[in-house]
Amino acid sequence: MKLLLVNPPRTDSIQSFMEHLSKFVIGHKPPLSLLYIASYVIENSSHQVKIIDCPPLHLGFKDVIKEIEDYSPDVVGITAWTDFWYSVHTLTKMIKLTVPDVFIVLGGPHINIYSSMALEYSSADAAILGDGEEPMLELLNQLEKGERHLSIHPSILMRDELGQKSPILYICKDLDVLPIPDRRLLSLNNYTSVLSNKMYITTMITSRGCPHHCVFCKMNYQKPVCRSAENVIQEFQAISDLGIQEVEVYDDTFTWSKQRVIDICKGLIDRGIKINWAVRDRISNADIECLQWMKKAGCNRIQYGIESGNDKILREIKKGITVKQVREIIAMAKAEGFIVLTYFMMGFIGETYKDVMDTINLAVELDTDYCQFSITIPYPGTTLYKDALERGIIHNDFWAEFSKNPVENFLIPQFIEGELRIKDLIKLKNLASRSFYLRPKYILREIVKTRNFYEFKRKFAMLVSLFG
Repeated sequence: MKLLLVNPPRTDSIQSFMEHLSKFVIGHKPPLSLLYIASYVIENSSHQVKIIDCPPLHLGFKDVIKEIEDYSPDVVGITAWTDFWYSVHTLTKMIKLTVPDVFIVLGGPHINIYSSMALEYSSADAAILGDGEEPMLELLNQLEKGERHLSIHPSILMRDELGQKSPILYICKDLDVLPIPDRRLLSLNNYTSVLSNKMYITTMITSRGCPHHCVFCKMNYQKPVCRSAENVIQEFQAISDLGIQEVEVYDDTFTWSKQRVIDICKGLIDRGIKINWAVRDRISNADIECLQWMKKAGCNRIQYGIESGNDKILREIKKGITVKQVREIIAMAKAEGFIVLTYFMMGFIGETYKDVMDTINLAVELDTDYCQFSITIPYPGTTLYKDALERGIIHNDFWAEFSKNPVENFLIPQFIEGELRIKDLIKLKNLASRSFYLRPKYILREIVKTRNFYEFKRKFAMLVSLFG
């Protein structure tokens, strides 16, 4: 079988007031989920696989159709996030009109929530829920035998099974059995980051799942499943051998197991693997010993999701941290020499003007290297969205309607509005960005820290994009 995996175009995606920066400015990240699926299928079968990553190549719908006509795949797999559901929905329709015999399968976060609805109202033939490596291979083997109607794997839902089967979210319990993603399946020079002074970067996951239950997150549907330290070290070596100089570790929480972190760091040091890497971490997990080992092993940047500068809001969103902890851990990370990026949100249920100003003031006080402010999006599958519907703050299940009938450039019609209306939140978000980035102290520090023209150009582009 010939499988074509598609990371769809980002045109006509959801408009949310969240993102100032264009992808051109902040860079692109490789579609790691598709690389995992492709590498697993290639290693365990004789099926052929090709990946199309549309965003960095600026490919549109017609470009994808031409790729399909040229490659002539038997199966097209498309990854679907809620933000880009319009693109996926439109693409499936165009594929069926052009090459009706191609079998289309969908996967990704949106499918995990709206599998039956997405399948019923799109032109796709099947949906995969959860981790896609093993189910995709089984699906290919099944289709090779001419069986296109009833699925064998419990996480696969076929169109003919709508209303008759409730698929089960598949979770791979042993990540070490998966091959290291073969990054050579895509052009390495397509992937960069505004946060890096290296020309090219890549991403990695060392675990899947999250043990925490923040109300705004839709990715906490499973407990963490971790790769062994040795397996992670092997991937760092493979990335280094490709000449890539920086890795962004995309775990929801990298440091949830202290001993595993230390074992990874010791392995990198012992084998002389010299590569820059960055992690996402939680304030509540921070540990001085971990930080020191990470710094020795080449980790140079940590991204902390703080979300609010108000203890009452932090409790209500189930963040599990306090403002006092935030001050202590950010100071610790800065003292150890890490580049620190913080994330803050505004627009939670019951949030007041004072609460948001507490957030802005804390962000400025922390004086980290980078800071991102966003208006909270009540995504489907989150406790926040469910609570807002139950309380009547959001009046109808607009995400379900969007799943049935997506429209281009969909502007989220209902944020969390109370004392603060959406126009107030937009003003406060812009105030937050100006308060943080337009400080003379900050600007001078960034100029002094800039090491090369490439880094200066990307930082300048970020500043222009932020403030027009």
